[in-house]
Amino acid sequence: MLPIAFAYTTLNTFSSFGYKYGPIITSDVIIDLRRIIPISDFEFWLTGQDVEVKSRLLSEYGHIFGSLQDFIEDMLVEDRALTFAFGCTSGRHRSVAVAEILAERLEFDPPYHRDLLKGLVPHG
Repeated sequence: MLPIAFAYTTLNTFSSFGYKYGPIITSDVIIDLRRIIPISDFEFWLTGQDVEVKSRLLSEYGHIFGSLQDFIEDMLVEDRALTFAFGCTSGRHRSVAVAEILAERLEFDPPYHRDLLKGLVPHG
């Protein structure tokens, strides 16, 4: 049995992924950013953790972040932890940046980025 202090604690988490590697099926909520934020021409070596990517997404799609934050806040309840997964095509730019920005705004732990480093080394 957990101590009473932990019995009512919830840990809501964010993660990011690339649809080309498949969604994170264990998530409670999956948000498909391919339809919300159109593909941008980010340099391949940049990721959603880079300031350039975050700044550009916030300047071009800042209104979407507020809507996503409202949506997530409406889903949060005191007695249940939820896992939110943000997906884009490769899981390196949009999904990573959105998960990081919203985790900071909502004071969540840092997100888990499943596919952040995939595809960086050519096969063969």
